[in-house]
Amino acid sequence: MTTNKTRGNSAKSKGRDKDLEAFDNNKTDKTNARAEAVEAFISDFLKSSFWNNIEKAFFTKMIDDVKSGEIDGFTMDDFYFLLKINNTREAAERVKFELFLYFKELCIIAEQDAKQKDEKELILSFENYKKAVGIIGLTLPRGFSCKSLEELQEIKNGIEQANKEGKAYLHRNLFHYEPDHTKALETTAYYCEFLKRMDAYFYDNPVISHYLDKQRHIQNVKDQFRDELRSLDVYYSAKAAEAIDSGTLTQSICNYVMKNFADFLAEYEKTENDFRKSDK
Repeated sequence: MTTNKTRGNSAKSKGRDKDLEAFDNNKTDKTNARAEAVEAFISDFLKSSFWNNIEKAFFTKMIDDVKSGEIDGFTMDDFYFLLKINNTREAAERVKFELFLYFKELCIIAEQDAKQKDEKELILSFENYKKAVGIIGLTLPRGFSCKSLEELQEIKNGIEQANKEGKAYLHRNLFHYEPDHTKALETTAYYCEFLKRMDAYFYDNPVISHYLDKQRHIQNVKDQFRDELRSLDVYYSAKAAEAIDSGTLTQSICNYVMKNFADFLAEYEKTENDFRKSDK
């Protein structure tokens, strides 16, 4: 009796083992098919006509680094949700183009960021200027308002005329000014003129603009990429909205580009220059 039970349990165990083996094999087949689909998508993506040599080479390097496991939390499977939208030839091309635009925009930001590193002195001057503005402002004479050299000259003329008439000059800002107020007015006018010229010098500079807008710009680029994918998802009825919102691909690509593109670009340009020299 015990022997029959043992044999029965052994047969059941073997049956379960076969079921598990079949399940594992099926799971492996699906995993392999999924990986192959992603590989095919990336391969087609790199064959697209919109690449330039530098961006294509950098994207290829990123994929190689992902495959080798060098980037924590970034795997080839992160691209899989794009294939859900990729359900017609037209959809496939539009998905690839949006991915390309996103990647290119990040490279542009990273390149500008690299140039910014060479402008440390300018950025330091800008930060010192902002501090100086506040400190100097605290030393200005109180109770006097004069925003420009033109306004200063207007007030001086008004004071002179009012003084001839034996009275104080009432400016349009409702302040009364007398001759002994001239120095204080000159100080505030020259300060405002200094601010206007320095603001124009710094804030019109693309390096400073990038310095101030970098994080906002990056977020806008990420949001635009996700928004475009959501629109494609709705248009092609792909039902990939959850994957678009919860997926890590957008942030992973951003992290990689911002961290690595500047060094890659410098090395790429150095190699190109060395090749040209050796070819002469």
